[in-house]
Amino acid sequence: MLAVIVDCSPSWEEPEALGAVLEQMLVFLNAYQLLSATNQLTVLASNATAVEVLWPPPEAAPDVVVAMSDPHGLRAAVARGVAQLASSSYAEASSSEEDAPLLSAALAAALCRLHRATRAHPRVQPRILVLHATADSAAQHLATMNSIFAAQKLGVLIDAVLLGSASHSMLLQQAAHLTGGLYLHARSGTPAQRALAQYLLTSCLPDRYERQLLSAPPQGELETRARCFLTKQPLEVGFACSVCLAVFAHDKLPSCPVCATRFSFGPPVGQLLGKKRPRKAAAGGAASAGEAGAAAGAVTAGAASSAAEVAAATAAITLPPAPAGELAPWQVAPVQGRLNG
Repeated sequence: MLAVIVDCSPSWEEPEALGAVLEQMLVFLNAYQLLSATNQLTVLASNATAVEVLWPPPEAAPDVVVAMSDPHGLRAAVARGVAQLASSSYAEASSSEEDAPLLSAALAAALCRLHRATRAHPRVQPRILVLHATADSAAQHLATMNSIFAAQKLGVLIDAVLLGSASHSMLLQQAAHLTGGLYLHARSGTPAQRALAQYLLTSCLPDRYERQLLSAPPQGELETRARCFLTKQPLEVGFACSVCLAVFAHDKLPSCPVCATRFSFGPPVGQLLGKKRPRKAAAGGAASAGEAGAAAGAVTAGAASSAAEVAAATAAITLPPAPAGELAPWQVAPVQGRLNG
């Protein structure tokens, strides 16, 4: 089963570029359905406000996971749904980060449908293809990473294609790397974007086992650094919120901008890391020696007092005179000597 997520946000420089990408995507989807009669397909589109399921059609029965292959119906449904979402996105377009598509929600919806399909048919091999054109959104970083970890846990393979003019996406790179998928960065006007259908047919169409026999395109260097939620810059060393795990470039914030958790105003972490702790070995050793000496003196004094008490008690003991005719003098002397000793 394949779930396709299409970005319908205003990140596309021209609507014609989105139309060209959709044409190449439909070629891939038709080839995927013709590859096997048991292949299942679902298509989702997302913008800044909603995630819509374009295929299967809404009139399908609720218990149907994916409708049967219908090339004409698929083209009509995708064209109609993308046109509606794209028109609403361009009408409400602005330069704020809030216009980023709901990638985390789209991944969660796709995972729910894939999990439902695997429960109905345990032999289903779930996959996700993401066609994205927007830079990473810091507000959706945690939710997107949680969806990626869920996909890794469920064994869902994620292929990601970054289009448009966006820079490299660390989220999509990590999604493809963690789940065993492929990542492609195809800028607008480059041969990679014009040959998108060829890349999808030759690289993304084979399943997980067939890819072991093929040579995948070069993936480039994997970017694993965290990104500051405020400056959007990658960090070598970052400071994370203990509640929502948001990462920041410094530790001088009064509260977390993501979850509004108030931070304690203690000494800066940099000072704690750079400050050397005083050595207490000598002082501790001297104190220990003094304590040991005092303890030894106390023991000696105690022993002396105990010996004096024993001697006094022994001296106070007197034996009664032996009855005549019962004990001889040589019998009494050893007893008196033991008591005095």
